[in-house]
Amino acid sequence: MMNLNLLRRDPDFRVHFIGCEGAGSKPLRRIFEELGFHTTGSDLTLNGHRAENLPKTPTGEQLLVVYSSAVAPENPELVRARELGAHCILRGEALGLITELFPCVIAVSGSHGKTSVTAMIVHLLQKTGHAPGFLIGGKPRNSGTSGSAGAGEIFVCEADESDGTHTAIHSTLAVVTNMEDDHVWNFASPECLERNFRQFARQGRKLLAPNLPAFSDHPDLSIIQSPDELENDPRYKLFAHYARIDMEIAIEAV
Repeated sequence: MMNLNLLRRDPDFRVHFIGCEGAGSKPLRRIFEELGFHTTGSDLTLNGHRAENLPKTPTGEQLLVVYSSAVAPENPELVRARELGAHCILRGEALGLITELFPCVIAVSGSHGKTSVTAMIVHLLQKTGHAPGFLIGGKPRNSGTSGSAGAGEIFVCEADESDGTHTAIHSTLAVVTNMEDDHVWNFASPECLERNFRQFARQGRKLLAPNLPAFSDHPDLSIIQSPDELENDPRYKLFAHYARIDMEIAIEAV
């Protein structure tokens, strides 16, 4: 396991992002930079993909290459990085490493609604005097960015289940908005997808999740109210059906 706290003290350590303009990679790169890491990047929209894009480091151990699941195995930068003995990890795994630098982590996963819920949690924390770090899968209307390191105490992140890398995150609070077979095509079976969600949930000291058997054995579980239970709640009269659920989850998380 890499120790980013130690590695960021190494002046020769570099983090290289393949596909650095992607919706998930761009804010993640910004977070690395705000935390003091030296980064480089490549993207088809900028400089293309060539082995020469990799930064030069004294050893392969001093290079971390971050790539998304959309990057092909034969990508020349990825191939060369592996030849050099660099650390090559998926974007979601890099997010997992980042979360280890924060004492309080709120990780939001789920088949639907995780972007909205993550943005709402960040907004509520900011409005109550906190300066959370965050990574959101879309740019919120009330913020100029979808990623920031914040003040270094609280980190809120959207944990993508589509490639299974949400299981790389250990959190103070794990939030599962819902669990459906939206990305089952990326897993061997619906049961495999459920196991991934269960692992993500177990890695949270506390869990906020739907009332489903998959999560019932968590030692510190809070149940998300059902849409029917929220229907007559006066706090949510101005919200549409799914927005009520998202807001309730965000309030419970904070």
